[in-house]
Amino acid sequence: ENFSKKISIEDLCKIAYLTRSTYIRKFKKICKMPPALYIFKRKIEAAKNMLINTQYSIGEIAEKAGFYDIPHLTRSFENELGITPANYRKKHKE
Repeated sequence: ENFSKKISIEDLCKIAYLTRSTYIRKFKKICKMPPALYIFKRKIEAAKNMLINTQYSIGEIAEKAGFYDIPHLTRSFENELGITPANYRKKHKE
C-alpha cells in the first residue's frame, strides 16, 4: 500500500517488532524474494499500470510510483523490461 513512499527496512522491522535478519528471513520465506526486490517490482508494476491506464506524464508516473526521477524510472524500467516507459506506453496503446 505504501510502496511509493520511502520506507527503510529498519522502519519495517520496528513495525513488525523483529530484528533485521529475522524480518528479512521471514519476508523471503513468505514472498520468495527480499523486501527491496519486492518493493522494486511493485513500483515497476504500478508504473506499468499508470502508463497504460492514465494520461500522466512520465515524470508524474515516476513520482507516483516512488522513483526518484524520470532517469531513475527509465533506467529501472529498461533493466527490468528491456524497453523505455514511453515505448511501453506506445506499444500498449496500439
